[in-house]
Amino acid sequence: MSTESSFSPCLRLHADDNILVARAEVSAGASISDSPQGFTASERIELGHKVASKPISAGEPIRKYGPVIGFAIESIQAGEWVHVHNVEPGDLDLDYAFSADVPHHRPPISGRTFRVTVVPTDGGTRNYLGIVSTVNCSATASKYFARAFDEGLLEDYPNIDGIVPLVHQGGCAMQLGGDDHQQLARTLAGFARHPNIGGYLVLGLGWRPDRDPSWLTTTGW
Repeated sequence: MSTESSFSPCLRLHADDNILVARAEVSAGASISDSPQGFTASERIELGHKVASKPISAGEPIRKYGPVIGFAIESIQAGEWVHVHNVEPGDLDLDYAFSADVPHHRPPISGRTFRVTVVPTDGGTRNYLGIVSTVNCSATASKYFARAFDEGLLEDYPNIDGIVPLVHQGGCAMQLGGDDHQQLARTLAGFARHPNIGGYLVLGLGWRPDRDPSWLTTTGW
């Protein structure tokens, strides 16, 4: 017995939009289930092109991502291709009020807990491992190591949710113990001590002066 997929070939980018964007080529007659009623494509819609999700009257604004991108030249029915042949530019009065669309404040979620004996002020799950790059030159290696673990080795460790590469674009040419180096080291130490990091590996380059681990203890690691 076959079942109909709930995947829609078109995507609504904003709740105020009256068009959808095809995320795959849509054949004429294909069902588009964006609303409870749904509709069908009246013609072929290419990947990335727009299709009307509701009837649009001549002169009515066309909205994409919420803002108006043009006006309908003629009446457009749901399922019709929306493009330069039936959309034109026009004058538009805009209100440039700042933060007008800020969502209403939502009350904090209460009643959710996780299993822990004592909850300290910096409590966390400690279910991630970190790979900390001391210098940008070791960032790529850190990413490769993390990816290698995520692709299969973690299957034997269900208590570990992932390996996080903690990389940055600094470190090169910094004087060991200088202000810049100490600031970077303290920042990386903050990541390493994050409540959700259960352990970490420090990865650097062998020729750099920071291969001496004594700087770790002097910068808060």
